[in-house]
Amino acid sequence: MIIGLEINFILIDCPPTYSSYTVSALLPSDFLVIPVKAEGYSVLGIDMLMDVVDLVVDEKSIYFKDKPLHNLGVIFTDIRKSPTTGTLRTLETIKNSKDLRKRSLYFFNEFFTHNSHLPKDIDYFIDASNSGNSKANLDIIVDELL
Repeated sequence: MIIGLEINFILIDCPPTYSSYTVSALLPSDFLVIPVKAEGYSVLGIDMLMDVVDLVVDEKSIYFKDKPLHNLGVIFTDIRKSPTTGTLRTLETIKNSKDLRKRSLYFFNEFFTHNSHLPKDIDYFIDASNSGNSKANLDIIVDELL
């Protein structure tokens, strides 16, 4: 254990498109995490995002010369605590997609569980909430992230 080591994370949510938001988020970043819902078009979305990331890294290579951008992987979001069989099947379909296997993406074992407050309240902050489930979920995800 290293005493006094402080690790800071800044998470920037941006669209999975080639835009000034995405470029501005990627340029100063050291790491990339891809949050994904378990939906039919997720494979296409991940694949398109990776094309955008590759393009940005290629076009702006000077920014990544001494500081490569590391893809930490895909984390599934908005998953019920007890996922349905259909959701589990969709997760496996995404993970086993031929297109995504070519990219050698890591898929987090843990996922962000559904929290009904997140889409309703822009000021909602898990750590300041009374949601013991979401706090515990976040701790588990951070442990896997580290």
